[in-house]
Amino acid sequence: MRDNVKGALSILGISVAPNKSASVLYLDKNLANGDDYGLRGGQIGGGFRLSENVPIFLEGYIGFTNYDPVFLLKGAPGDTSLLSNWTSVSATGGLGWEFKLNKNWKIRPIVNFSIGRVQSDSSIADQVVSEALELELDFLSDGGITAFGYGGSFVAEFNKRWPNDYELDLRFRHTHIRLETLDSDLVGTAEAISSVAWSRVRVPTGFRLFDQSTRWVSELSVSHLPGDQGIVLDTEWLAQLGAGLELDFSRNNSSWLKEFRVLARVAKGDNIEGFSVGVAAKF
Repeated sequence: MRDNVKGALSILGISVAPNKSASVLYLDKNLANGDDYGLRGGQIGGGFRLSENVPIFLEGYIGFTNYDPVFLLKGAPGDTSLLSNWTSVSATGGLGWEFKLNKNWKIRPIVNFSIGRVQSDSSIADQVVSEALELELDFLSDGGITAFGYGGSFVAEFNKRWPNDYELDLRFRHTHIRLETLDSDLVGTAEAISSVAWSRVRVPTGFRLFDQSTRWVSELSVSHLPGDQGIVLDTEWLAQLGAGLELDFSRNNSSWLKEFRVLARVAKGDNIEGFSVGVAAKF
């Protein structure tokens, strides 16, 4: 029972870790052994410094994950597999302090807090199986688990833009959020841990769209997942490579929108691969 609760919290952990390059992600899991368990997820959010004179940094993200785990029921005559479908929804906030090291580098220690719920879409069917096989599946038949999380992040960012509008971004972020159940009958914890190295290169295309300059965008990121969400994904690392197009409004002083871009990415891990689509705006 405790392992199953931990597994549910680990699914929640996939969406609670803030990701500035938020997107909608689809992954196929366990390619090596021929199983086909899909994971679909997404996150929207961002962060900002209060002002040039006030270095307080605020961030907020809302995420979801849909996952179809398989439970191996040892109580049946022989092993029986039970398919389920779990959906998690989470909100994560952060309060930090931004230090500008020089013109290009800045660092931020951030305190994070999260709230979320993992819901079983098949709780009624699971209740029937539970009664028929006389097995304890209360964590499913109750319909879901509510949890809260607390922890922190450390972020280092580099940005440099050249006069010819070429631009380079680098970001290194380590996040550690501990998740605990709020349900008195279901006690469990999970650790959402991720270390991400991310880069983005922007190159002018030479043509204009909607009377605005455009830039090609390429991204590369590598994530190390030593926490419990890596166990659920069956990989301790995930690499993503992406490309897209950006509308650059930064030279337009009358526009409240500075950048708008669309990217497509491919993702790869030990026993997992997939793709994602992201839309981002900078104000």
